[in-house]
This record gives sequence, C-alpha cells and structure tokens, in this order.
Amino acid sequence: MSHMLQRSLHDDRTLDNYTSPRQWSQVNEDLKKFVESYSPNGLPPYINKDNIYIMDHVPATTERMSLKYRFYMKFLFPVELLWKAGSQLNEFRHKRNLSIWETTPNTKIRNSLKISNNLFGTEQARPLGPLVEMVGPIFNAVYDPLPLHIEHFLDQHQRVLFVAFGQHTSAKEHETKQLLAMLLHMQETHLIDGFIWGSGLSHLPKIVSTPSGNIYNVTHLLGQQHPNVRLLHWAPQFAILKHPSVITFLTHGGGMSLFEALHAGKRTIIRPFFYDQPANAFHFEHTQLGGYLNMDDHNGALETFRRVIEDTDNVIQKNVDRYQALFQIHAQRGVDRGADLVEEVLFTSVGDGQLPHRRDVANNISFLKANDYDLKMEEFVVKHSPRCLSC
Repeated sequence: MSHMLQRSLHDDRTLDNYTSPRQWSQVNEDLKKFVESYSPNGLPPYINKDNIYIMDHVPATTERMSLKYRFYMKFLFPVELLWKAGSQLNEFRHKRNLSIWETTPNTKIRNSLKISNNLFGTEQARPLGPLVEMVGPIFNAVYDPLPLHIEHFLDQHQRVLFVAFGQHTSAKEHETKQLLAMLLHMQETHLIDGFIWGSGLSHLPKIVSTPSGNIYNVTHLLGQQHPNVRLLHWAPQFAILKHPSVITFLTHGGGMSLFEALHAGKRTIIRPFFYDQPANAFHFEHTQLGGYLNMDDHNGALETFRRVIEDTDNVIQKNVDRYQALFQIHAQRGVDRGADLVEEVLFTSVGDGQLPHRRDVANNISFLKANDYDLKMEEFVVKHSPRCLSC
C-alpha cells in the first residue's frame, strides 16, 4: 500500500477535505451516472469511477487496493459520508433532481454512440463495448506561440522545471510558499538550473526562505529580478513544454495538461487537487511516467522531485518516450476519426440516433446465455447426475 493509502481512514481532517459536501456530492452523483451510462460493460468492478472524484487517495482501479481498504470504500465510507454530511444531503438530492439526468434519459445515453477525447494510456485499459469510441488525443488547432522573453529565458538554461496548475486551481498560500521554497532550494543545489511558474499563481507570500538560509523577496521574483526564476500569471503551456530545456513538468494533473506533457515527451510530477486528478497522479506514479506529489510529506515531496528530475536509471524517460510515440501517432487522425463517427451516426442511425449495427448481441439474449452460465449449469448437472457418478 502506497504512502497515500496509509493515511488514517478515520482522520476527520482528511474526511473533511474530500467531502466538502456542498460541492462534491452533486458532482460525484452526476459523474457516476454519466460513467454508468457511458458503456454498460465499461465499468467492471475493478474500476473505481464512483469514489475517485471525492477522495484524494483512491486510485483509478482496485489493482493495488487491499481487501480491507476495498471493503471500507464499498460499504463503510458511504455511511461515514452520510454521517458527516448530515442534513445537507437533502439539498444535494434536490439539486440532483434538477440536473441534466432528469431531461436526458439514461436509456437514451446508454444506446447512443459515445465519442471520447481520450485513449488507452491515460484511460485505464478495459473492454468498453461497441458504443464507445476513443479518438484522442485531440488538441487545439492553434496554440499561442512562445513569447520572446520566455524563449530567451529557456534558451539560456538547460534544466528547467515548468509549473502550471491550470485555469481553475491554485495552491493555498502556505503550500505556495512551501513549493516556492522547494523550487528555490532545488535551483540553489543545482538539481535544476531554473524554473517557470506559469499559471495557478495566487495567494503569494511576501518572502520565502530556503534551508540554506537564503531569503527571497517574492516581489523581486515577480519582477523577474532573479536570473533563474520566472513567476508569471500566464504562460503558453504547450509551447513551453515543447522547448528542449524543459525537463520536468509540475501540474495539477488535468486531462489536457497530461496530453500536452506526454505529446511533448516530458516527465511529469502531479500535485492533484480534485476530480480525476488524484487517480491520474496514481496512474503516472505506478506506470513510472512521473510522480505523485504529496505536499503533506515535506521530505517525501523533495524526494519525489529528486527522483523524477534525476531519473538516474532513465526508466521514467524511456516510458515517457513510449507514450510520446503513442500520443503523436494517435493525434494524427483524431479529428478525422471523430468526424467519421459523427457522419456514421448522421447517415446510418435509425429512430432517435440508435445504431442497430453497433448493438451488442448480449442485449438480445439472456444474461445466463451471454456468459455461457447455462452451459456451465448443464455441465454441472451432467457431471453430478447419478448416472455419471456411477460411471
């Protein structure tokens, strides 16, 4: 069990962090309904699609979860959440009744073609059925170019760490201060020779001190007065990632950020905040594409940075290179493939968008027959019949 799974399952502070009931219950229920509608056979029991959106230490699959932890998540956690959330759950249920799922019947979604901007590699591999097509990664047609001042900075350095937490997430002040201190310390000790913080930069402290005793004025850092530091409120992420001087990417773990990092061939450290980001971080950690940054463990966080940046045995970069090839291959025809599927629905569907030629044969026969359980039952009867036993 990883260090993240070793947290106390009954720690009130931890539970409060991932409940945030007013925000999370509605999101979790709607996302779970969507995933269940996504594909009838796309949610085998080993896929954790109902819990990853509200907890920061649940991986995407049960592969590395113990029996005890699986039992807790399946049976005890829902009761604990109900107890903690209390009367606010009535408000959540009321909101859920007004959600999109009331106007879009589950059966209609279930029997329609689903086109997803994803691919196996970032999505957990499993059978999805004939009504699901993954056409990713699809990127924007046009990206912002690299500004000259950033290009000049990158050209003057060789081992740059790039930080970006997206448009909708940012670390709190104490964590921003902690991260800045770590980054400055890594620059002082020459683990990196520079860093750019390109988005999600808010709640800034006034000063930051490092273990070496150096004290930095954050206003001076914002004013680009340090030759190896750039703190920017916005920067063109994809353009920066594609620059050869960037060796590692620190991100919140959002889907498009991971697409861009892998397409650019960059090792990635993920500090997740919510939704699918913790599961993405677990996935990158266990597939050795990067690391899961646990800011609750200062020494462990520093070790994660060091392990991913140094990559002494080159295992992480070799895996990233494989995924880079995967993403660049699939990106070539993603838009065309998506357009082909839309035309398939337009010109071959019947009724309300239904595609009979994609209907799973299992829907036309009984559950027992679809899984050969009737044959196995017959085999059992024959083998245990008196005539067979006397043979």
